[in-house]
Amino acid sequence: MRLTTTSYAILGLLSFARMSGYDLAAVSQRSIANFWPVSKTQVYAELRRLAEAGLAAGAHAETSGGPAKTVYELTTAGEAALDAWLAEPAEQRLRLRAPALVKLLLAHRARPARAREQLLAIRAAAAGRRDELDALTTRLRANPDAVYAWATALFGLRFAEATVGWADEVLGRLPDRAISVDPRRPSPTRARALLDEIGRRP
Repeated sequence: MRLTTTSYAILGLLSFARMSGYDLAAVSQRSIANFWPVSKTQVYAELRRLAEAGLAAGAHAETSGGPAKTVYELTTAGEAALDAWLAEPAEQRLRLRAPALVKLLLAHRARPARAREQLLAIRAAAAGRRDELDALTTRLRANPDAVYAWATALFGLRFAEATVGWADEVLGRLPDRAISVDPRRPSPTRARALLDEIGRRP
């Protein structure tokens, strides 16, 4: 079975505590979602795969007033697989997948006011996340056992702060008039000039 980063993320969350699929999905939203989003559907699918591969084991646990739920834990093989992955060199390049930035790049196709609205929405979301992470990092800093969780949350905090600063800088330069970029310009060389400029490495 080929394990993905999502597989290892699930194994890693189980290294903190035994959890049901529901609990794992909730914990992933509060912990790794900002840098490695995992949907509830993915959590359940990965748990099934990991259990079939013998890397996680599920046992039924009774709940008060409700149906029994399956609680998963790492097996010895799962611990070994996780530890082996952690020992491998991590990819150093940080990749960001942000649909909002794709829309911003293509904002010449929309009304200038729309681009401003979208950028303000990005800023508001980042400011909200900044405030949440500021409180979280303060709590984690006080717990010496949470130094790695603090370091991860601090990255999110600094990223959110940088996003707010970036948005403020860009908002001051957004044009009030529409920008025309016509792909049907007569000269192919001139038509590609903008993309060539964007793609040129320093």
